[in-house]
Amino acid sequence: MHTHWMKWTLPFVAGLGLVGCGGDDTRVYDVTFDAAALEDVPTTCSDVRGGPRKAAGLEAHQTWTIRDVDYGATTLEVPDVDFTLSDEDYFRIDSDDSPDILGGTAKDKGPFQYVDIRTQDAAGDLPIRRVVRYYIDNDSLGGTIKGYLWLRSEYGVDRLPDDKIEECVSTIPFTGTRIQE
Repeated sequence: MHTHWMKWTLPFVAGLGLVGCGGDDTRVYDVTFDAAALEDVPTTCSDVRGGPRKAAGLEAHQTWTIRDVDYGATTLEVPDVDFTLSDEDYFRIDSDDSPDILGGTAKDKGPFQYVDIRTQDAAGDLPIRRVVRYYIDNDSLGGTIKGYLWLRSEYGVDRLPDDKIEECVSTIPFTGTRIQE
């Protein structure tokens, strides 16, 4: 008689534990970059090379995944970062064609940002530091997100004095809607 309650109680309690602990640890978003901005990316430079640029190889429509990781942080998984801005600035995180994962900020409160910084030694040229930063300007990771992809190129890092390093910054806005996984 006492074992009858165990037949439904134990599975019920175990199920509650799994639901309660699992939480909302993966969020998938359907993201669209502003089409006009991709054709005419606003770029400012510390030298005369500033002005609008065209993004080549950056898909306007993407699927992003944000995952909770250890210590209350998040990661952002995006399609392979491998594109140029008017053949002048080449942004690439790695040499494979698989999605790229960037470390990010805490999951509890926005805004949220995910950054990759790499220095490329060009044969015979000055090294170039490339920064790729996805910035989500939301208080929380809810049903919709908005923000921008911020790109920076610094020419001559580690070889020139700071006041001689040339820098270009580009910004491409995006919006996104959470979709089912």
